[in-house]
Amino acid sequence: MQFARNIALLWLWLATGIVISAEPADVPQGELSDQQLLETVQRQTFRYFYDFGHPECGLALERSAPALRNSAGHPGLEHIVTTGGTGFGLMSFPIAVDRNWITREQAVQRLLKIVRFLENVPRFHGMWAHWYMGDSGQVRPFSAKDNGGDLVESAFLLQGLLAVRQYFDAKNPEESELRNTITRLWHQADWQWYTNDKPWLHWHWSPDFGFEMNMPIMGFDECLIVYVLAVASPTHPIDPSLYDSGWAKETNKRMEGRGDYVQRLKISSANPGGPLFFCHYSFLGFSPYFNDKYIQAAGYRDYAERHRAMVRQCIDWCQQNGYPQNCWGLTSSDDPENGYRAHAANDGDRGDNGTIAPTAALASIVYTPEESLAFLRYLWANHREQMWSEYGFRDAFNLRLNWFAPACLAIDQGPIVVMIENYRTGRPWKQFMSIPEIRQAMEKLNFQPTSP
Repeated sequence: MQFARNIALLWLWLATGIVISAEPADVPQGELSDQQLLETVQRQTFRYFYDFGHPECGLALERSAPALRNSAGHPGLEHIVTTGGTGFGLMSFPIAVDRNWITREQAVQRLLKIVRFLENVPRFHGMWAHWYMGDSGQVRPFSAKDNGGDLVESAFLLQGLLAVRQYFDAKNPEESELRNTITRLWHQADWQWYTNDKPWLHWHWSPDFGFEMNMPIMGFDECLIVYVLAVASPTHPIDPSLYDSGWAKETNKRMEGRGDYVQRLKISSANPGGPLFFCHYSFLGFSPYFNDKYIQAAGYRDYAERHRAMVRQCIDWCQQNGYPQNCWGLTSSDDPENGYRAHAANDGDRGDNGTIAPTAALASIVYTPEESLAFLRYLWANHREQMWSEYGFRDAFNLRLNWFAPACLAIDQGPIVVMIENYRTGRPWKQFMSIPEIRQAMEKLNFQPTSP
């Protein structure tokens, strides 16, 4: 049977270029301690970025094999790689080395493949597109006018690249090349261009449509890291005042009727804060244990306390709305009715439709460890057969519709590995916050660190 499976996998690779581990999904036997279970989940989920990395460029594929095999009518889907999801995956490589899942040499060889690809694909004033084709390096438009630079995805990617540069500090030729390439990419990112001479940053720029998409990056969502990196840039920085005039202003149409920035920071049953990825994506490396004048005005000690309140609102919502005990976690994910959509507590038609994503609860373990571990135990005991795969838990499930997602999604797998490690050791936060440019940005933005 194993020989036949290997032949089938070889055929799939030859036909599509997709690499799937020949090993079955690991399911440890016997009773596992909390640490053993967390290690199992982390290690299996890391396989999404290592075993399943695109064979030619090494970047993370947007989705895992089941979805790709069902992509009739969408030629080339099996080669779409994601920049933001790759950034999250990059942050898991130091963890993999520290935990002996792969060797340091294996990590460096894969990372060199990735950064060489990133240096040679089309970039837009130093920024990357949301998607590329892993076989050709060409941009795959994310939407009709989104065929150029994506500042948010580029920030997620650079967060991961800088974490890699900080960790792989050996003086040998391979690690020197890795660091030097990342530094070049970091220095070439032109954050000033993406202001378009406005007192805020813009999400998109296209060589065909310019700033026509006109999506300012404002108000609290997943994008705080964009302003941190833009201020931190040693070559094309924005003025720190744009944090106030852009991020904290909320003058764009997306935020109409939602109150000012400080009011939106305040978490309550009426304002639960949105999908939980808002408190994950920017904080994989950048520690939420800091405060500024806005979070203090909202009544919180630091952003970690605010995020903890946000997660607990989600837990309360799920407990009050018919989910099984310890089953919770609302964020953006694959969806049985809409393909992909945002899920959040108390958000009307745009919110909860019964779809739970493991990444929401597992990546929240840094804020709510007891509740997140209880969710993990629930999922492991009740839905492991439907949800466990070669690459960790599949993306989402909906018990009301008896639906279990067939695939994993890069941008959801990455936070699971990194945030669990932040809970277990805090190393991703410690390493990222030790980067000289990040320390300088903290001072320029008057961010005050707090202790966990």
